[in-house]
Amino acid sequence: MSAVLDTAARRDLYALLARLFAAEVDVTLYLALLAQDRLDFIEASLRAESPEAAVEALAVEFCRLFIGPQPPCAPYASASLGEALLGGRSRTRLEEFFQRVDFMYDTAPTRIASPDHLAVTLAVLAHLYAHADLTRHVAAFLQ
Repeated sequence: MSAVLDTAARRDLYALLARLFAAEVDVTLYLALLAQDRLDFIEASLRAESPEAAVEALAVEFCRLFIGPQPPCAPYASASLGEALLGGRSRTRLEEFFQRVDFMYDTAPTRIASPDHLAVTLAVLAHLYAHADLTRHVAAFLQ
């Protein structure tokens, strides 16, 4: 297997990561991940639990890391950059970029407060890799 991911594999990886950072894992997604986990990324202690108990443990950790109070891994660029307002300049820059690459993202079903969320960034990368004519924007987006 090549160490370099092809375009479709990158698209799928970014789409999966966007989903994982957007909201807690549900039982359906957990079972799908478990079935595909050939590299044993899911810890043995979690595998030993029922799917419902494992999902509950993952939800607790998701909330501790990304929601808070005082989350150690704030998923918003504006929070990471210390901007005064959630979204702020980071949101403005991203929305301008979204217009250039014709990207639409509905944050409502995921409870994401601003498009400068890590999940949205990953969804944009999936979008760019899904459209070969847009891949030239990937380097600009990552800067």
